[in-house]
Amino acid sequence: MGKDPMDEGIFHTESIFSAALDGSNTGMAILDTEWTYLYANHRYVDVFGYTDEAELLETELTAYLAETSVDQFHSEIVPAVANTGQWNGAVLIQEATDPLRVELSFSRSDTGPILCTIESVRTGADAVETFSRYKSFVNQSPAITTVLDNDGTIQYQSKAVERVLGYDQGALVGDSVYAYIHPDDRKAVKIAVEQNIEDPTRTGSLEFRFQCKNEEWIWLRTVGTNTSTHPPTNGFVASSIKISEEKQRDRELERQNDLFKKTQDIADVGAWEYDCRTESLLWTAKVYDIYGLSTTNEPHSDAAIRSYHPADRQLIEDAFTRAIRDGAQYELTLRLVTAEGETRWVQTRGDPQIEDGEVVRVRGTIQDVTTIIEQKEKTAVAQERLSLALEAANAGAWEWNVQTDDVFWDDSLERLLGLDVGSFDGTVSAFLSYVHPNDIDRVAANVRAAVDKETGFEQEFRFIDDSGEEIWTRTRAQPLFDEDGSIIKYVGIDIDITEQKLYEQSLEKSEKRFRALFEDAPDGIILHDSAGSVYDINQKAAADLGYAKNELFGLSVSDYETDFTNDELRHLWQEMSVGETISLEGHHKRKDGTTFPVEVWINKIDIDGEDRFLAFIRDITERKAYETEIEQTQSQLRQIVDLVPDLIFVKNNDGEYVFANNTTATYYGISTDNIEGKTDFELLSNTEEAEAFRKDDRDVIESGERKEIERETLTTADGDTRILQTTKIPFQLAGVNESALLGYARDVTELKSYEETIETQRDNLEILNKMVRHDIRNDLQIVTAYAEMIKTEIDADTPAQTYIEKILSSARNAVDLTETARNVATVLLQDESDFTSIHLRQAIINEVTDVRNSFADAVVTIEGEIPHVMVRADTMLSSVFRNLLKNAIQHNNNATPEVAISVTTTDEAVSVEIRDNGPGIPDEHKEAIFNEGKKGLESDGTGLGLYLVETLTERYGGTVTVSDNDPVGSVFTVSGLPRT
Repeated sequence: MGKDPMDEGIFHTESIFSAALDGSNTGMAILDTEWTYLYANHRYVDVFGYTDEAELLETELTAYLAETSVDQFHSEIVPAVANTGQWNGAVLIQEATDPLRVELSFSRSDTGPILCTIESVRTGADAVETFSRYKSFVNQSPAITTVLDNDGTIQYQSKAVERVLGYDQGALVGDSVYAYIHPDDRKAVKIAVEQNIEDPTRTGSLEFRFQCKNEEWIWLRTVGTNTSTHPPTNGFVASSIKISEEKQRDRELERQNDLFKKTQDIADVGAWEYDCRTESLLWTAKVYDIYGLSTTNEPHSDAAIRSYHPADRQLIEDAFTRAIRDGAQYELTLRLVTAEGETRWVQTRGDPQIEDGEVVRVRGTIQDVTTIIEQKEKTAVAQERLSLALEAANAGAWEWNVQTDDVFWDDSLERLLGLDVGSFDGTVSAFLSYVHPNDIDRVAANVRAAVDKETGFEQEFRFIDDSGEEIWTRTRAQPLFDEDGSIIKYVGIDIDITEQKLYEQSLEKSEKRFRALFEDAPDGIILHDSAGSVYDINQKAAADLGYAKNELFGLSVSDYETDFTNDELRHLWQEMSVGETISLEGHHKRKDGTTFPVEVWINKIDIDGEDRFLAFIRDITERKAYETEIEQTQSQLRQIVDLVPDLIFVKNNDGEYVFANNTTATYYGISTDNIEGKTDFELLSNTEEAEAFRKDDRDVIESGERKEIERETLTTADGDTRILQTTKIPFQLAGVNESALLGYARDVTELKSYEETIETQRDNLEILNKMVRHDIRNDLQIVTAYAEMIKTEIDADTPAQTYIEKILSSARNAVDLTETARNVATVLLQDESDFTSIHLRQAIINEVTDVRNSFADAVVTIEGEIPHVMVRADTMLSSVFRNLLKNAIQHNNNATPEVAISVTTTDEAVSVEIRDNGPGIPDEHKEAIFNEGKKGLESDGTGLGLYLVETLTERYGGTVTVSDNDPVGSVFTVSGLPRT
């Protein structure tokens, strides 16, 4: 079973607690439940008259009590601590020299040890000696002992102030301690002091930043004691020690751990620790919750890592390995798959703990990243607002020497009045020159009265700063006396309360504005008591109800509310808490008896100790009409979707149908109401189909990406197997923030059947092509061969010779025709995936050579050099040049046909020109000659040659055009052949 690391001591606080006790100037000791000493700090040991705490440890408290107090211990102290957990009072202890009367405070938690605190020490004849010893101890102690009055004015500080803060002893006496406390900590200190004033028995330590003489801020830990019941201090005695960086880190860790543990029950966050030596893993309860495991499961690091989403698993594994191996911290936001199969986004942190250069353990946290981010954002905003508020606060300190009339202002007070630092000349007259003329007499009279009575004073008045602006200030001052009891000086602080005064002055205006807003509010507002009696109402509410305002006073809510009885309303109001707001919908009745729908927000407030209810009422007649229209629109949309002949559906993360149109329901053989809420496993008899659908659904939801399924089968309720072409898209269900998918499936059964028919026709064409280029071509070649033999046996002047020539010509044309037909069929059967890199020069040279051999009376020349370039095509590229060259010769009416071929290139493409000296082509025929079956002028051919040229060129990504040659003939240009 996993253990809570808090119980295993993962977050150690012992050193922090010990430092807090040792640094305290208050005597403290810890005893076990048998009243045996476990610990005592130096102050406690000193009061008891010993020099070493070891002299007290492992002995019982009664060993140090005077005989008269032993009975008191058993009869009073022990029962009180057992029953209430605490006891305060005086006992006599047997010190090493003489008995002492000591006021002790005992406190105990439910299961913990007993804390003993020395509240005060009383002696008889040895009082002077004890005081002298205590004073020596205070001055030699590393802790600063400070005596404050209830307003926070420093009355005394021990010698340690020189060592710790750099001030001369007594330099801060008379100043307000708050002037030296960091603005960010000042509020907390004031609250602690106010709480201690209200409850003098409250004890505890406080940590804050204090300004040194060199203006550096250092952290102090202070234990304060309310001495209002122990004159002559009549205020507070505080013992402060400087916190080292190491102790400060420990304190922060303890505070964070305490906060962490307290917030575990309300925040989705857990803590863990991995021990590198034992390879054991500890989890807090929240980690089990996040993983979806019972606390009876023993956590293992390998299993924990495997619980992460496969796409993120390597990230956490690498980070965890680096943490153990290199001591590298990490913070990752990853997906975690819980034991229930739910995918969560978590933020996990790892912090290696290094001892003697070796990583001994890794501690970390795991939490819901959304909650953490939102909390961080809120904290950052709150911190920024707090910082701005503190920076905006203005206050200044001052001193007035009654005997010399010298006045001292600190820098902050000068800045408060817009003065240059150091420009105040330090006289009473200078001070009065800044006081508002209307306030001078009152200020002077209050000061004289305080001096005469030798008391402090507090008053509010206005300063006039250098720019002539009024600054309201609240002055608080206390006198300081010399040894003879005469007033030496007054020390005080001025707090800028200008905003407060302006607020007070504008309060009446605000109330008037509020009343105006109340009356002019766009919504009705009614104030009533817990019985429902109307106390106040604005004009909008009265108008909506059709009453004059005075007619509604004294009426009950039940007089106009129709959807709730008076008893139901009273029960509703009684269940509400002060400050709580609830909303509900109902109907209100007008004076004329008609009703209208309303939305009401009710807020419970406290006015002079009485429960009141402020109701904001909005007429929602138009909204209800709009909602009705929306419902009608949704109904129409549903009808439209149901008319779509394709399957449209929505499934949630569990594979359940959330929505299905009529087409979907028809395929499943049930109604849309019956299909929604069910899974494919419940609807389909074919388990393999259901599993295939579920796999695709999960892929889409988990990846967040759409998926195109080209072919999947669905067995309908009639047993018919249909072929579907499906698209599945990630979808978010409105209102529940749940992942889902939207599916759109088209029945392509007939389309697939047609495609299979086309494929069969393609196969048949392939067979025909083989027959044309093999069987027919072979027979034609036999005809040609025998015709050539007969030609040699017949006289050239006989008519038979002419017939043989026609046979040979027709046979040769038929051979060319089979070649062209074969090429056309090959093009029709080809796929662009067959394209490769073809050597252009070789393809052209081969065809030029072949044409020269076939047409001996023609002149075929190559202009320039054909470059060695590769083009994207296939072996049919040669057919392009063969047909163009033969076309230029066969349709040439000159005795000596002339054909020239040239090549030009760019970085991306190649162009080939073939020019002839033939009759040329009229403009009206230039485009048509490339059409299938279009013959040239006076041509006996089929027209397939040029059609093949254009088809092949366009498949390669190029174009073929024809233009006039100069002076006669045609130019065929094949351009745009892509280079590779």
